[in-house]
Amino acid sequence: MLFKSYTLRIALLFAGALSGLTCATGGKVPAAKTITGAIEQQDNATTFLRMLENAGGIEKLAGENKYAFVVPVDAAFNKIGFQKLLEIMSPTAMSEGTFLKGLVLTENPSPKDLAIGGTHATLDGKAIQVTAGSTPVFGGAPTIKTVKTPQGYVYFVRELPSL
Repeated sequence: MLFKSYTLRIALLFAGALSGLTCATGGKVPAAKTITGAIEQQDNATTFLRMLENAGGIEKLAGENKYAFVVPVDAAFNKIGFQKLLEIMSPTAMSEGTFLKGLVLTENPSPKDLAIGGTHATLDGKAIQVTAGSTPVFGGAPTIKTVKTPQGYVYFVRELPSL
């Protein structure tokens, strides 16, 4: 029964990933049912997904509000070294959501809204600089993929943003 449930979940996630596929620059962006689902669909975002789970999930971090998430892919975490990764993934940091809150915009701007650049507030009470371009650049980290969910946009980036 567990296998069937898992297979159904994967099939539903896959079906969500195929709806509305186009580039992230001005057209429709890929869609997913949830922010967690969008992150699960991205096979190279396992470090962020594990951090999100250790912090108690989307509900604990962001509640029911619509926010935009900036999600570094695994290669970004590989660049910072093991010691720094242990620091940001410590039980204290995870329970407070310190690092993750710096990657959640307090509003839910679309790629079109971000095309003008600017500074955007984050859940940690600070802000992240967004540079305009063909795709948004968050704190120096270029966007490689954008996914739209009913809970908000998810911007996958190839580097850790300067927070």
